[in-house]
Amino acid sequence: MDFFIHMPLFFKIQTILWLGYLVSLIPLFFIYRFWFFLRDPKRNIPQGNNIVAPADGVVIYIKEIINNKEVPITIKKGKKIFINELMDDSENKYNLVIGIFMTPFSVHYNRIPFTGKVIKNFHRSTKGNKTMLKAFLNLIFNIKPFTENSDYILENERNTISLRAEKIDGAVVQIASTWIDNIKNLPIKIGQYVDKGYKFGMIRMGSQCDLYLNIKSNFKILVKERSYVKAGSSVLIEVE
Repeated sequence: MDFFIHMPLFFKIQTILWLGYLVSLIPLFFIYRFWFFLRDPKRNIPQGNNIVAPADGVVIYIKEIINNKEVPITIKKGKKIFINELMDDSENKYNLVIGIFMTPFSVHYNRIPFTGKVIKNFHRSTKGNKTMLKAFLNLIFNIKPFTENSDYILENERNTISLRAEKIDGAVVQIASTWIDNIKNLPIKIGQYVDKGYKFGMIRMGSQCDLYLNIKSNFKILVKERSYVKAGSSVLIEVE
């Protein structure tokens, strides 16, 4: 206190202004943390034969899976990534994956992409999640591939929900980021039927949600990399 009293007037004013600025940030943080971040806007679920986004965010990749095994996602140059490294349900012969990067400004509730029967629901924990900052910066500055040096895709906590419908097999893979306590989902039982757009859980702060698909009829992809999509309302794929 004595140090402050003997400070020149100019530095006293500067110190008071900085303290006021820092104090003003506290309520802004709580508004973000407990209102903006946890907001849950109503979504209009589109009718028809289509697959909707399981998460809000930016499409970070759309990739065909080679021979139902190899996923051409560039994490480290020259390293092949296989489907059993990216999810916990490699039994189905998925041939397409769409990755959605959930930014800190996205709505973080996740929704079911198509009506179907729950085949698996598997959670994998980890000792510590790696940051997604590199992928976030790559998206901001449009540096491709967006997933370069993004080991979080392989190593972070995740939850896999596998679904089956008449023409579609699919799996929603939630991937947690560094600042996540854990993935928060509602109880979903094996054999349960869930509707398209059903809100089943959330991942906090920045995170990612991947959608693996095996579509057994003709289809058309309606989004591309860097498209911004909304959970439950944005149509990713039209299915015949």
